[in-house]
Amino acid sequence: MSGSLDPREEIQTQIDKANHYLLVEILPNVFAFDCTTFGLLSFATLPIVYWPIAAIWGVEVYNDFTGNSTPLTPRLSWKSFMPPGTEMDIPLPNQPLWIAWIAYVILLVILTIIWLFLGFLIIYSIAEPLAAVSKFANFLPFFSFPTGI
Repeated sequence: MSGSLDPREEIQTQIDKANHYLLVEILPNVFAFDCTTFGLLSFATLPIVYWPIAAIWGVEVYNDFTGNSTPLTPRLSWKSFMPPGTEMDIPLPNQPLWIAWIAYVILLVILTIIWLFLGFLIIYSIAEPLAAVSKFANFLPFFSFPTGI
């Protein structure tokens, strides 16, 4: 009977189902897609898939960390990643989930910085091709031989 559940529990149950779906269905498929494209299309999947998932889980980690207990503040827990209908309760602390989320965000920041650097490099090379080659020749001397710069 869904009428007997507290609204907070109903919302948490739905969020747990969504977290399980994100972890088991979405992330592996998107990661597999990125692997098949050798990461070349990850510039698109980072802002479309990976960052929104980090934001969703970040709100849940924040709510768990601060102890927010309003009906619209779901929390990240080990139960959040169980398949729907699983009634098993894992008595583990949530701090490893917080650390895993921080590691996930750090990885996303590193990948985003790499893509921003590559994008800047491409735009700089298009705008000033000879200047870009001469800059590369300063860092990598073998560029100066074939170009004569």
